[in-house]
Amino acid sequence: MDLEKERIKINCNFCKKDFILTFNTTQCPNCGGKFSPEEVHQVFYNYESRLANSKLYRAGEKMQKSGERIEKTGSFISQIGCFIFMLPLGLFCIWFIMNMFK
Repeated sequence: MDLEKERIKINCNFCKKDFILTFNTTQCPNCGGKFSPEEVHQVFYNYESRLANSKLYRAGEKMQKSGERIEKTGSFISQIGCFIFMLPLGLFCIWFIMNMFK
């Protein structure tokens, strides 16, 4: 997970208005209240920890892995289908070429 690309909706401690917090935010866009970078980074580290330990996030990761496996299986089945289709066509071409030179 790339924390620098994440965005969290948060309530400002100074003006009590909601705003979007990014990893590099240093002040509230509404009132200009200053935040220390360490506090902001700690919010994102806590967010990442909660997210990584949530059941929904882990279930989503399992579903993503399953989807990748299903995609690989589909690709393999597609290759088998192409081989089965091309085999009789190839045999017919070989038979035709052999009969042409008799």
